[in-house]
Amino acid sequence: MAYPGFPIIALALIAVLAILAVGSSVAVWRIRSLTAAGRCGLIGAIALVAAVSIGWIVFVAPMYMD
Repeated sequence: MAYPGFPIIALALIAVLAILAVGSSVAVWRIRSLTAAGRCGLIGAIALVAAVSIGWIVFVAPMYMD
C-alpha cells in the first residue's frame, strides 16, 4: 500500500538535506585552522553524504512504500 504523502515528505527531506549540506559546507570553509585541502576534503565528504542520502530517498525509499 503506497503512502499518499510520501512525495511531499521526500521533497521536504531533499530540501532539508540540501540546505544542511550548504550550511555545513559554508561552516567548514570558514574554519581557518584547516588547510585548503582539508577544507575541500571535508566539503567533498559532506557533498558525498548528501548525494547518497538524496539518491536513497529518490531511488530506494519508494520501493519500501509499496
